[in-house]
Amino acid sequence: ARLEAEGAAGASAAEARRVAPPAPPHAGDPLRGLLERASAELGGSPAAVARGVVGRASQALGALSLARFSAIAVDDRGNLQVVAGGRPAPAGGLAPAERDLVFLAVKLALLEQALAGGRAVALVDEAFAGLPDGARRAAGRFLRQLSKVGQVLHATTDPAFRESADHLA
Repeated sequence: ARLEAEGAAGASAAEARRVAPPAPPHAGDPLRGLLERASAELGGSPAAVARGVVGRASQALGALSLARFSAIAVDDRGNLQVVAGGRPAPAGGLAPAERDLVFLAVKLALLEQALAGGRAVALVDEAFAGLPDGARRAAGRFLRQLSKVGQVLHATTDPAFRESADHLA
C-alpha cells in the first residue's frame, strides 16, 4: 500500500511538471537568450558580456559570412547590430540564415572566453553543416585556434574540417 501511494504521488508530481513547463526567457530572440544565459554563467549583464566578446565575434562573423559582414556592434541595452557595407543593421532584423551566422559567431566567441577561463572541454556538434564549404573551412580554422586555449572535441565526417583536425579517425 505504501509503494502504491508513493508511486501515485510521484506520478502526480511528474504530471504537474509536464503540465506547466517554464517558458524560456526571450523565446523569440535566441541571441538575447544566449547572452542572458552567458551573463548568468559568467556574471554581469548581457550587454557587458556582449561587449566582452564583440571583437572576437566580429572576426568569426567575417570569416563565417565570407566577408559579407564586417563587424558586430553592441548598444547600451545589449542589442546586437551587424555592420554590412559600412552600415549597421539590427541583428534581429536579418534573414534567418544570416541571424544563424551571427548566433554562431557569438557562441564561438563565448566558447573561447569560457575555455580561457579554466580547465574545460568544449564539445562541438554539427552546427556548421548548413554552411557553404568556405565558411565550414573558416569554422575549422576558428576551432583550431580555440584548441590552443582549451580542449575542443569536434567529431565529424565533414571533409571540410580535415585540414584543421589534430587527429583523424
